[in-house]
Amino acid sequence: MELKTTKAVRDRILKSTLYISVTVHLFTISVSWVAFFWSFCLVCLFFQLGAMSQGYAIELYFDPALENQVLKAWNVLARRQISTQLIEIESRPHITLFSSPYFDPSKLENIVKNFSPKQESLPLSFGSIGCLPSDDNVLFLAPTPTLSLLQFHSQLFDAMKKEGIEIAEEHRPDTWIPYCPVAEEVPKTRMGEAFTVLRDLKLPVAGYAMEIALVEYPPVREVFSFVLGEPWRN
Repeated sequence: MELKTTKAVRDRILKSTLYISVTVHLFTISVSWVAFFWSFCLVCLFFQLGAMSQGYAIELYFDPALENQVLKAWNVLARRQISTQLIEIESRPHITLFSSPYFDPSKLENIVKNFSPKQESLPLSFGSIGCLPSDDNVLFLAPTPTLSLLQFHSQLFDAMKKEGIEIAEEHRPDTWIPYCPVAEEVPKTRMGEAFTVLRDLKLPVAGYAMEIALVEYPPVREVFSFVLGEPWRN
């Protein structure tokens, strides 16, 4: 009788031990899946943040003929594998008026919507080639800084300042340098070749600024645009 009791107790202990072991194993698996799930979520969040906009810019767009002249330079530089950056980020030929990571698009839309009908298309003439001395190695076409272009920028600056929008030093009227980028991230060893390609454009190239737009980047996505001198329509 005592032997049977001892055997029964031993069997009960073994069953309890097995139950505890299985429970611990299942708990470990559950914890592992939870850890995997949250790790996966963090990775997704990382890639989502990486894909988010790094900033906003207000840009001037050109008439089709002038835009095609600039695109011709982009394409030649791309075919020679000197620079494809502007094409890859889906940019358009433009002059940047303002740029910042902190713009409120809805607030800017109201400003530009009220500003653009009061303006006229701006004559532009790009007569020289320049380079920004930075890690990005940007090559650009420089327009003649006419009074109409400078006044246009200054008036937009005043409209934005009136609404309390912070504007970086390089985009203030007294320090702003207008230019149209034609190449970015040019290898230093190929800068000379890039300049030669741009000289083949037979400068000056001339036309008009026809539109004002807000874009987010990169890649470039147009948030809104308005034709200069035309009343806004719903």
